[in-house]
Amino acid sequence: MRKAVAQARLVTLTGPGGVGKTRVAVRAAHQSAVDFPDGVSIAELSGLRDAEFLPNTVATAVGLPEIASSEPMDQLIDHFADKQALLVLDTCEHLVDAMAVFVDILLSHSSRLVFLLTSRQPVALPGECVLPIPPMRSPEADADAENNDALALFVSRAKAALPSFELSTENRSEVIALCRRLDGIP
Repeated sequence: MRKAVAQARLVTLTGPGGVGKTRVAVRAAHQSAVDFPDGVSIAELSGLRDAEFLPNTVATAVGLPEIASSEPMDQLIDHFADKQALLVLDTCEHLVDAMAVFVDILLSHSSRLVFLLTSRQPVALPGECVLPIPPMRSPEADADAENNDALALFVSRAKAALPSFELSTENRSEVIALCRRLDGIP
């Protein structure tokens, strides 16, 4: 993932809802932060219903002040013009057309801004690097948390809710059945 962000200015993680695109993007952003001296910003867009407010939402996430005499898009263009920064835009699928325009404008006004998007579909801009995030592999009957990501995630989340939880011979078949029933979606 870090390699993709280093080589492309627009990287889109695609996959079905709930597969873990956000978790992968946030982890990649943290790992890549050292490569972006002007910062990493994350904007969560799932609650944004009107694409008209996309620039406002991103400007707020970046930490730009609200200036009555300046349009948020102009502020973003000015802000990122000379910055080597990473902008993570999470949950873009309901804004694909607006996102394509938004990203295209900012990319054309900055030579070092990089986008990492999460979406169920690509925005279809030239140069976009699309990385599909597939569901986790279903556990086999003899799987354990060390060799299966779905079981490892289940155990991790179960321990967070109930610290005494352990994957054991008594509960293994039920946990495996639950992971299989979820079709590899965390």
